[in-house]
Amino acid sequence: MTTSFQQGAKKSIEQIRATALLKQQPVPGKIVSETVDTTLGVTTYTLSNGIKVTTKATNFKDDQILFSGVKYGGTGSYGIADKSNITFMQSIIGVMGYGQFTPAALGDYLSGKQVSVGTGTGNLTANVSGSTAVKDINTMLELTYLKLTQPRKDTALLKGWLTKLYARLPLIKADPQNAFQDSLTKVMYSDNPLAPIIIPTQQDIEHIDVERILAIYKEQFGNADGFHFFFVVNIDPAS
Repeated sequence: MTTSFQQGAKKSIEQIRATALLKQQPVPGKIVSETVDTTLGVTTYTLSNGIKVTTKATNFKDDQILFSGVKYGGTGSYGIADKSNITFMQSIIGVMGYGQFTPAALGDYLSGKQVSVGTGTGNLTANVSGSTAVKDINTMLELTYLKLTQPRKDTALLKGWLTKLYARLPLIKADPQNAFQDSLTKVMYSDNPLAPIIIPTQQDIEHIDVERILAIYKEQFGNADGFHFFFVVNIDPAS
């Protein structure tokens, strides 16, 4: 039996460990080329790890930085066997956390910071986007690196999420809007087995494979080569 003292000690240890987003900083790369488009007012950097970064300086908002990134990939790279894994991947990765952080611990660490980073996949692309205040740009970049490279496996959190999903199935099926969208999707895709899952079945959930989900996520996001990032910033480009 775990005592309240043991729980408190465990929490204290977790708080002590959470002194940085990254346990180890990545090895810095180099800028290998730089091009300037004076018509659009943008500068594009090619980095030694294969990333391209395009920046545009703006003064629309005094304290806001927006970014997005895209590369070829996406759900179209996978077949019927991975349909459930693709459908639920973003939710499952999000519920398990990243690196040393559970979702709750990551929220606590980022408390007081204006930082947001998210990932997603389209049929042909892997995507990442985010925003931050100028003072928190380093945190945003570290959080981006963390989310792209260190998805976390947590079977306890996954089990809790699956339990809630099973419990919600009757409500999902009973929603008329879901029923309409499900029927419309089947018609639009001509009952193609790769059509998106609108109303999941118990079989869909049983086909979830967390190890395969982690592997697919790492395939899509773990290697930055090929990403093109776009930053709209109110900050000195030289920095």
